[in-house]
Amino acid sequence: MVTAFVLDRDYVVRAYASEEEARSKTGIQLSEPATVVTAQGFAPNGTSTAQGLHARYALLLPATYDRCAKLDVSHLDASLLRTNVRKAVRRQLPHVAAESAMQYLAQSSSRSEQADLLKLLPIMAAEDATAVPLLPVCIFFALGATEFEFGTIDRRIVARCAAQLALAPREPSCVSKAAWSAEVNPTMTEKWWLESDRSPELKATALLMHAAFELTWAVPHTQKWVGHLRNAVCARIQRTEAPFVFPGDPRLAAYDTEELVKRIRLQDDRTLLPLASRQTCSCDFHNASRKASMLEELRQVPEL
Repeated sequence: MVTAFVLDRDYVVRAYASEEEARSKTGIQLSEPATVVTAQGFAPNGTSTAQGLHARYALLLPATYDRCAKLDVSHLDASLLRTNVRKAVRRQLPHVAAESAMQYLAQSSSRSEQADLLKLLPIMAAEDATAVPLLPVCIFFALGATEFEFGTIDRRIVARCAAQLALAPREPSCVSKAAWSAEVNPTMTEKWWLESDRSPELKATALLMHAAFELTWAVPHTQKWVGHLRNAVCARIQRTEAPFVFPGDPRLAAYDTEELVKRIRLQDDRTLLPLASRQTCSCDFHNASRKASMLEELRQVPEL
């Protein structure tokens, strides 16, 4: 079975049981050919497939998908930018999270470097926030990060997702001692979700949360966090509730972070991260700059 995920023009991901079904039901012309990726998925009984079985996903985009144009920016330390996104989410600073994510993707020169940030977003959601409306899109991007044509990953959408995470409340199940003690194995198989009567977008949200869980298999403690978030989201969908926490809360209106991202501008130093936003981990940025200057001074020392 090859589950097909379609990133629609409204930036909502929808799931279908096959590529053929996706092409026949979406009503729009999709990219040819599909990007097919392999990831750890589900065994027939719904348990993790760490024993070597793998799930395959077909990732499809609209044929008219607009790729991000390259942006000429000065570079900052990539590791520190990822840290800045995490700290901004934890401290609920949406503008800093968005600016840091935009700068990171604008300066990224490789697909694997882009994947490093994308795979962190569901971890941030589990540890410091909850699932947000644009998280499924970023997991979709993470699955295909090393296969997509460069420019496919929309830095504006990733920046908006980072801002949404910073605005989100904590996931109740991730701070509950009882929930933390529970098993994190999935209770519903991939086949069950695809055959359920849920909408294609809800199926995609559930299955992409499963995929995020599998992407963190190498770090068991981190995977447990993501597993609890996945279980909480899937349980809400099974109960026919909205997949995101507090759907009636006025704070959800703030999840529309499009205007926030539109205000990000190139700074005098040709980066997208204002100096004030670097204060989130100012010590790290200061030390990185100091290290660079010390190395330059050492290069000027004449050999004895």
